[in-house]
Amino acid sequence: MLTLPRGKHDNLVTTVEVNPELVAPLAAGDSVGTVTVSLNDEVVLQEPLVVLASIEPSGFFARQWDALLMFFAGLFGRG
Repeated sequence: MLTLPRGKHDNLVTTVEVNPELVAPLAAGDSVGTVTVSLNDEVVLQEPLVVLASIEPSGFFARQWDALLMFFAGLFGRG
């Protein structure tokens, strides 16, 4: 919950930062980043970004495919 001065809602800026590499398994409640709300360049709220539902690891072939994609993403600066 956040209390703001009247009429300042349009000045809010929300920033979501997610950890660059998320690897399953992830349990519900695990922190995977940060949500920051600012008003006029002043941070008014900063909370962890959490997983809502557990995520299990995928099968063998899907993990191999993901590893290959992550490898190429790293080569081209997207990792």
